[in-house]
Amino acid sequence: GFITAPNRVDVAYSAAQGVLYISGTDQLLRYDMHTNSFLTPITLGGRTLGMDISPDGKTLAVANSQSDSSHNFVDFVDLQSGQTKRTTFNLDFYEGGTFTVAYDKNNKLLVSSQFRGSGWTPLRQYDPASGNTSIIGSVRQNSMLTPSADRSVIAVAESNISSGSWGAYHA
Repeated sequence: GFITAPNRVDVAYSAAQGVLYISGTDQLLRYDMHTNSFLTPITLGGRTLGMDISPDGKTLAVANSQSDSSHNFVDFVDLQSGQTKRTTFNLDFYEGGTFTVAYDKNNKLLVSSQFRGSGWTPLRQYDPASGNTSIIGSVRQNSMLTPSADRSVIAVAESNISSGSWGAYHA
């Protein structure tokens, strides 16, 4: 059957836990696939958007539409303990909150973001192990990211353009 989750944006499934994570509000909904019931949600604040689970299956990265005057961020959830950690990024020109995330095969996270208006935003690569962030390109606001099965390629689908521009990042 279907799971009722109003305002949902994205889902990520942890096979190790048998838990489906659902974004779209200020909380991550958690649905236990074994008991067919909701677990206590994880409150992150803002509006949770695109998500991805790390290649080792231990961490959920969550983009968030919220930002302040100088930073946007990604939240990380330890899937075993439920502990959360927030990593911030310095805002670029008219950039808003983060939009979606995708892990590559090297456990590095690509991050796209929103724009306060209409325009281009940085495509960031964040290394959770070192804490280093680099800007590896420029994409249109709200660009979708999705990894291939082996995470060696991340597809980038740009939004807000009638030609439907897309590309690929090779890890």
